[in-house]
Amino acid sequence: MGNDTHGVDGEKWIGFDLDGTLAEYNGWNGISSIGKPIKPMCDLIKKLHDGGDIVKIVTARVAPKDERDGEYQAEKARGYIEEWCRDNLGFVPEITHEKDSLMEKMYDDRAVQVIPNSGIQVQEAALHIYQGRDSDLSRALVSYLTDGS
Repeated sequence: MGNDTHGVDGEKWIGFDLDGTLAEYNGWNGISSIGKPIKPMCDLIKKLHDGGDIVKIVTARVAPKDERDGEYQAEKARGYIEEWCRDNLGFVPEITHEKDSLMEKMYDDRAVQVIPNSGIQVQEAALHIYQGRDSDLSRALVSYLTDGS
């Protein structure tokens, strides 16, 4: 299973969603409100960073057109996120709202993983395996996990 960077030169990076992945999220409470750290994910981002991987926070909070509080908030949001990172991670990774072709993987509470070039949802295929069902879905997942095809 290689990680293709779509022909772009540069350094690969690993993305982490903020709300619901690194920080608890129970609905929008304003731009300054960022939840308590989620320890397993905070430990993972710190471990990767300390190991030399490039990690980034990917969040819609810094999107240019985010007007949930009635005005352009991206730079204010960035400041609150930087403060949260210093307090909870001990470092401030790059903060972005965009994925690019150098993103190697993404940790996100809302994503649904799909086996590349198949249209098969990993969770659905894993359920077939868990239920002991031999199906095209379960065989596809086993093939993907064992040899990347």
